[in-house]
Amino acid sequence: MWLKDIRNRAGITAGADGMYMLKTGMTKEEMRKIIQNERQVELAFEEHRYWDIRRWKLLWM
Repeated sequence: MWLKDIRNRAGITAGADGMYMLKTGMTKEEMRKIIQNERQVELAFEEHRYWDIRRWKLLWM
């Protein structure tokens, strides 16, 4: 899973289960929320947030 690679590169410890606080068997919506949060944190100062909000239509929710 690429989220594990990103968190490993960032120096986040994997935890006892090696899942980086991710659960197995996530729904599509749960995974989407995790990806959106990951992009928000990872690209915080690179001016991607505005375009992500537009692409995911979060302003209208």
